[in-house]
Amino acid sequence: MKNKKNIGELIGYIISGFLVFCGLGLFITSVVGYYLEEGNVFENGEWLGLGFRGWGYIVLAVGLVIGVIVLLTNAKKVDLEEDRRQKRAQRIGE
Repeated sequence: MKNKKNIGELIGYIISGFLVFCGLGLFITSVVGYYLEEGNVFENGEWLGLGFRGWGYIVLAVGLVIGVIVLLTNAKKVDLEEDRRQKRAQRIGE
């Protein structure tokens, strides 16, 4: 049985991985800024009321949600294809 991945699935994994990587990067930047001397850019950097840590959590969560959606939709497709193959095999066998 071949496990073919379509382009949409691959793009979904790439986007999800990129967002998770960026979220972790923002979070790590926040932690590094916490331990630097006071008044640094990383500690005081805020946009729309959230610092690097808050945006890191948001971006990480969005990346994980996209990854789970891609996994679930493609798992459902594979299950449907497997059921079709089994039904064809039963019809041919009878």
